[in-house]
Amino acid sequence: MRIPLATAILTFAIGSASAEHMIALVQPKTTSLMLAKIERKNDLFAEYKGQVQITGTLVAEWVGGKDNLNYQEPDYSLVPDLASARRLPHFSGYAVQFIELRNGLAGLELAAGKRKADQLMKRQITLVKVTGSFVVQEYVVGVECDAAWAKASLVSAHVPERESAAAVQPIERC
Repeated sequence: MRIPLATAILTFAIGSASAEHMIALVQPKTTSLMLAKIERKNDLFAEYKGQVQITGTLVAEWVGGKDNLNYQEPDYSLVPDLASARRLPHFSGYAVQFIELRNGLAGLELAAGKRKADQLMKRQITLVKVTGSFVVQEYVVGVECDAAWAKASLVSAHVPERESAAAVQPIERC
């Protein structure tokens, strides 16, 4: 009984691991990005050349608030709206939910201005959200541990009301 059960578990585990590498890459026809490299051997990811315009919200935040000193820098991500997310290359079944920004601080300065970026870095505020139109390059998308991920560098931002970037003050606790 133990041998057939162990064989079934091993077969399922091998099948699941190899199935991850057989996931189809979805390349929407409306994207301006060009596939540069796809890796399926050890990791599952695709790298792209070119730039793409995305509408959505840039979010920069200190995870855990201003007092969480375990983090040396804030998280920077770009959350595309639904229309932009549909235009982004991704792996089948793993739509892009957010894009981690490789140049987070510089990207935040482009979108929200140096003053807001400085306030965030000094932990005077813990969260900045900026909604607008953004251009990214060096786009990479992948799947790891059954979760989608994406990274890119922000090269420009068009924010209609840059001064109205939402800034959230730190919550004071005893």
